[in-house]
Amino acid sequence: MTSDWLINVVRVRPRGPCRPRYLGRLHCKCEKINEEAYAVLNMENIHWFCGACNSVVGRVLPTLANLEMKQTKLEDELKVITADVSNVKSKCEKAVSDMETVKSHHYKLAEDVNTLKKDTNTQFVRDAEKILEVKGDNSPAQ
Repeated sequence: MTSDWLINVVRVRPRGPCRPRYLGRLHCKCEKINEEAYAVLNMENIHWFCGACNSVVGRVLPTLANLEMKQTKLEDELKVITADVSNVKSKCEKAVSDMETVKSHHYKLAEDVNTLKKDTNTQFVRDAEKILEVKGDNSPAQ
């Protein structure tokens, strides 16, 4: 008879919220469990909660579902942020490359300016020497 059966909570729900509370057995009659339900409860992957725990689980499960939705949303946002960071990283690498190119052009221009300055100074010295020669040739003889 069903009313005489005991549910071994540890066997039916080993990690459930009922185990720490009852640590043993619940009377089927007290939990209003008939013979068919008892047979189902003894199958694998069946989750059962006593009346007291069921009210708590009824509040916990929607909270868990809400947390799962929020986690999914955060994961989606993280994918977008990761893509954005990758894009910014790529742009930064391009900017660094462009700056290196500008730097290289700057050094080349600086070399060209120094060469031009050196050539101009050399030419200036030659022109100054020629002017002195011309002045020396045109100076009155004494």
